[in-house]
Amino acid sequence: MRDGAVMSEWQPIETCPKDEWVLVYEPGWHLMVAKWIYADQWQYAQIDDPKFNLSCRPTHWMHLPELPELTK
Repeated sequence: MRDGAVMSEWQPIETCPKDEWVLVYEPGWHLMVAKWIYADQWQYAQIDDPKFNLSCRPTHWMHLPELPELTK
């Protein structure tokens, strides 16, 4: 996630940034972490099935949450 970005509401996929990994939703599938590659190709991994694929058709996206702080 970009510096200063915060967790947001779901946004239409047409507004998705093309240069970062985001959380996406595709009807009929589970949530996926994905990054736009080109045209309508996405590299993604389903949350419950971490194989990477290139083809999905998400309809909505949201920024990934901040990583947790590690305590020493």
